[in-house]
Amino acid sequence: MKHRTIYLIVCLASGLIGLFVALSMPKEYGSSLKIADEHKQMDLIIGLDNLSVWVRDKTSGMVGDQGMEDPEIYSLLVKSRDFAQRMAEVELPEPYSQTYAQYLATHRRAPWWKRIFEPKDSAERLFEVISANIQSKLDTKHYTIQLQFTDQDPLVAALMVDSMRAVFALQLTQVRTRKAKIDYDNARDARRAAAYKYHQAQETYGCYADTHTDLALPGEQNKLQQLEHLRDEAFDVYRKAAIKATRMRALLQRQVPDFTLLTNPTVPLKPYKPNAWAYALAFMFIAWALTWWTLRIRERLKNSRTKELKNLKNQA
Repeated sequence: MKHRTIYLIVCLASGLIGLFVALSMPKEYGSSLKIADEHKQMDLIIGLDNLSVWVRDKTSGMVGDQGMEDPEIYSLLVKSRDFAQRMAEVELPEPYSQTYAQYLATHRRAPWWKRIFEPKDSAERLFEVISANIQSKLDTKHYTIQLQFTDQDPLVAALMVDSMRAVFALQLTQVRTRKAKIDYDNARDARRAAAYKYHQAQETYGCYADTHTDLALPGEQNKLQQLEHLRDEAFDVYRKAAIKATRMRALLQRQVPDFTLLTNPTVPLKPYKPNAWAYALAFMFIAWALTWWTLRIRERLKNSRTKELKNLKNQA
C-alpha cells in the first residue's frame, strides 16, 4: 500500500487529538428510571370491563386518545420550554441547597474551547443546557417510558431524574385534565342537543297520535310509524350521548395514579459521556478520509503534469 507511513502518522496523530479533545470535556453521568403509563386502566376503574373497552375503542375510534398510543405528546412535553423552566426551579437538597438553575451557574464546567469562544450562559442558554440533559424513550409495545437525566455530578443526575418524574407526572396530569374538561364540555353539549331533539320528536309523535285516534287511512298509519321511528332514533342518540357524558364526567373527576415506577433511579458509577475511544476513532476516520482524498488529488495533478511535459517534448 502506497503512502503507508503517511497514513500511519496521520491516524496516530488524529487519534491522539481525539483522545485529547475527549479528555478535555467534563464527564457527564446519566441516571434513568422506567415507568409504566396507567392512563389506559382508567376505563376499568370507572366500571368498564376489558371487552367493553376493546369494543368501544374499535367502534368509536378512541384508540388514539390513550396516552401511550400517542407518543408525540410525551416528546413535546419533556422538550418544552415550560418543562425546562420547572426543572430549573427544582430545589436540590444538602449539600447543594439551591435550585438547579443556580447549581448550573456555579458548578457547571464547560470545555475550554467553549469558555474561550462562547459568551457566558444566558437564560436562553440555560434552558438549552437543561433540555440537552433530558432524554426520554418510549416503548409502545410494553407501554413503558424511560426517563434519563445527565449531569456532571452523578448524585445530582439521580436526584434530578426523580424530580423529572414528578414534574412529568404533574404536567401530564394537567394536560389530561384540560383535555378531559374539553371532552366533558363537548359531551355535555351533545347530550343537551340530543335531549332537545328527542323531546321534540316525542312531542311531535304524541300530538299526531292524540289527533289521529282513528287511523283508517294507510297514509296516516305510515305517518305515525314514521314519527315513531324518528322518536326511537332520537332516543337512541340521546341515550348514547348521555352515557358518553357520564363517562366523560367520571374521567374528569376520578383521581388515579399516573404512573407505576418499574425501576428506581440509581447513582451512576461510570460516566455517560464522553466516550474517549469513540472520539479517537472518529478523528482517525476523518483524518484518513482527508488524507486519502489529498493524496489522490495530488497523484492526479502529478500525472497530468507528467503528461503535459511528455507532450511538449514530443512537439519539440
